[in-house]
Amino acid sequence: MNQVNSPRAWHAIGVDIGGTTTRAALIGEGGVVVDARRAATGELQSFAGLIEWLTATNRAFRLRADHVVSRPVPVGLAVPGLPDERRATVRRSVNVPWLEGVPLAHATSDALNAHVRLVTDAEAAAWGEYAARRRAPERFAHLRIGTGIALGVIVDGALVELDQERSGHLDVLIVDRSDNARECPCGLRGCLESVASGAALRRTMQARAVGNNLAGLGIAAIRGDRESIALLDATATAISIAIGNIMARWHPSVIALGGGVLNAIPSLVDRVGSEWRNRAGTNREAVSLMIEPAFFGDDAGVVGAGLLAQEAVRTRIPSINGIE
Repeated sequence: MNQVNSPRAWHAIGVDIGGTTTRAALIGEGGVVVDARRAATGELQSFAGLIEWLTATNRAFRLRADHVVSRPVPVGLAVPGLPDERRATVRRSVNVPWLEGVPLAHATSDALNAHVRLVTDAEAAAWGEYAARRRAPERFAHLRIGTGIALGVIVDGALVELDQERSGHLDVLIVDRSDNARECPCGLRGCLESVASGAALRRTMQARAVGNNLAGLGIAAIRGDRESIALLDATATAISIAIGNIMARWHPSVIALGGGVLNAIPSLVDRVGSEWRNRAGTNREAVSLMIEPAFFGDDAGVVGAGLLAQEAVRTRIPSINGIE
């Protein structure tokens, strides 16, 4: 993890609950990571297991940083799903279903005696990547491709409130509208997740008997394996279609690509860039779009969650329990 450029702030804890891994980090002044912990989400097993792990992690952070942390610190919770309108519970979480409907923000606030801000994993990752850049783009998007797919958008220094009332993926993330489009776990068809997520790629690899894991798929493509190249080219095309949809809606000047799939197959970023340039043609706005690898990789969410928790206290965004 690295330092980011952000306004002066005190400490916070960032938590990123992923479909595969749950991360927590103690974030210091300017976004510096003081300490970090992680756990396999499947091993937490339940909401109670998550709260128990967060309590132990908070205790470890305070022991580790006792000389710099003198009081309870705000907590940013990044969740893989759709929060309710009060940002107190998660009403839908396809990849971690035991998060749905439980008093996540209240329980965390009570267990840690802390100001808690509940955000989506997409918002947290986008904010972390946005803060990491020396020059803040006026319009910025972060597309995170891992166990699932997440999109965060920032315009004029503020997170865009994406459609939280939906039950499935955003329409801009639908990349196949044909009659035989794949069904997505969210209930829609043709979503980018049904093609490019880690789970979707592994299913396709197994069906085609290509590679043993995502990293192996990337290596096989570099070595010239035709099946591997074809699969990655199809994946790059799907991601490029989603980028086109994002461009049409929000007109970002920078899109950062991150998440576990890109970490395992870093060459995929270049493939997407090449595919995008082919699609852009002579369109000036499309040609000028910068497609970059994520600065923090898979850690963007945990850093962004901590920074958003810091911001909430600075700007006095109310805690779910009113704790200052």
